[in-house]
Amino acid sequence: MWGGNYAGTRYSPLQEINSDNVQRLKLLWAFPTKIAGGHEGGPLIVDNIIYIHTPFPNRVYALDQKTRQEIWQYTPDQSAAKGLSEIWAKSNSGLAYANGKLFLQQNDTTLTALDAN
Repeated sequence: MWGGNYAGTRYSPLQEINSDNVQRLKLLWAFPTKIAGGHEGGPLIVDNIIYIHTPFPNRVYALDQKTRQEIWQYTPDQSAAKGLSEIWAKSNSGLAYANGKLFLQQNDTTLTALDAN
């Protein structure tokens, strides 16, 4: 659950990472979106697929969690929002998932439902 619980305290009782071993953490893998700005929404993982959503142009990527390969990407047509892109380019709150669909709130105020497959 995002935030650890319904209160969003972000506390985890897990003990695998602690003050004795945290210094040994290192980056294992990264997926560059090549989009500047705030990627505020964290990755969404459903059935071993990682979904990532960028700031404007609100591109969505589906990545295989095991192979780290891109499965598909979607870039919405937001030509009507071109003048607004600078206003919202610095942030993004991420995706939502329900019943096999990803929900994407685009910068042009369109809500898009994508088949997660």
